[in-house]
Amino acid sequence: MKAAFLSIYLLFTITIPVFQQNVWTLEQCINHALQNNLQLKIQEINIEYYKNSYKQSKINVLPNLNANGYYSIVSGRALDQTTYQYTDQTIKQLNTSISSSLTLFDGLQKFNTILQNKYNVLAGVEEVQKFRNDISLNLALAFLQLLLNRELADVTVSQLEISKLQFTRSKQLMEAGSIPQSKFLEVQAQVANEELNLVNSQNQVDISLLNLKQMLDLDTVRNFDIIKPDFTNFPITDVVSTVDDIYIQAEANLPQIKQAEYSLKSSKKGLSIARGSRSVNLSLSYSYGTAFTDPRIREVRDPNTGIPSIEIYPNSEQFKDNVSSTVSLGASLPIFNGWMANTNISNAKLGVLNSEYQLEVARKNLYKEIQQAQTDAIAAYKKFNASENAVQSSEESFRSISQKFDLGLLNFVDYSISKNQLTAAQSNLIQAKYNYIFKSKVLEFYKNGQIKL
Repeated sequence: MKAAFLSIYLLFTITIPVFQQNVWTLEQCINHALQNNLQLKIQEINIEYYKNSYKQSKINVLPNLNANGYYSIVSGRALDQTTYQYTDQTIKQLNTSISSSLTLFDGLQKFNTILQNKYNVLAGVEEVQKFRNDISLNLALAFLQLLLNRELADVTVSQLEISKLQFTRSKQLMEAGSIPQSKFLEVQAQVANEELNLVNSQNQVDISLLNLKQMLDLDTVRNFDIIKPDFTNFPITDVVSTVDDIYIQAEANLPQIKQAEYSLKSSKKGLSIARGSRSVNLSLSYSYGTAFTDPRIREVRDPNTGIPSIEIYPNSEQFKDNVSSTVSLGASLPIFNGWMANTNISNAKLGVLNSEYQLEVARKNLYKEIQQAQTDAIAAYKKFNASENAVQSSEESFRSISQKFDLGLLNFVDYSISKNQLTAAQSNLIQAKYNYIFKSKVLEFYKNGQIKL
């Protein structure tokens, strides 16, 4: 009954991919993640902040323009803003003006702020690109891990089938009286143990599939599966590129060095801004305004007799007559401001020094990563060759031992040991193959900044 249930389970797990709809390649997985990863979207929003600051810093070099106006009603003793005389009657006043000012020179602070914000944008773009690269590498590792676990499960299925054939043969021999029941029970126990191994292997497949789906945030996607690339002609060769050669390519293609370089340039512009605060500040200002007071009277003379008289001064004429404009050139020189300028300059120098260290750290870390990746790829290549030889030796050994076991020349313990050794060798070969594929792809990634299967 248990064997029948397991057969149905295996049939279901093997045939279900045929009916699945959402079958993705690694490239599709990476594209989906790059389009939908929420952490990546947060990083991209930060770039928009940088862009807004950059845009605003360019606008800040333009002259400002402001319009002002106020209307007031004053009772009692009040100052008439149009005559600058006090009156004891209630007056209504309207003052309007328009003004503009332009910074002519500020120690190049605005200019350097534009450049600093530009470098901040560029550094932010490179930071996002590094995050995208990390997503791609992690997805490639999870993708290959799923393929690895499936192949390991396939090895377990193959070994289980061999044990089932041995079980059937042993049962026939026991019923014919050719072998004792104890030997048959040993084979039966081997089958049960390998059925358990198959369940464990399939659990690992399910876990790795779930891990990949979670990395892709595919909670709402049903019947998701992946397409296995064709590794039949995948070149498994020794690593010939030197660390220095790979580093030169990586420095040109990967964003971490560029990000550190832009951050250093931004820090240097921050130092220039801080030094500019010591400079004289020149500004040009212009204002234009007018006003009226209601009620207001004026003295007029008869054009014929020259006799003076008093009349109401119309608001519209007041607006025209009270027009004034002012042009001013201003200069200010900071002398003492609580040592703030010196403190800002000192902190900016520390920022430059810190950015220089960060750039050197980024370069050293990248070089170390490439060293490690090359060493891992070489080790993976050697392990694959050794595992391939081990599988060939184990297959020949198991073939010989199986023949002797069938003839009753060996006990089941020797047969089981040989079979387990073959299974282990096959599993090691599969692991070595996928380990080499990933390590070689990591090296390829350092060379061209892309990862494809």
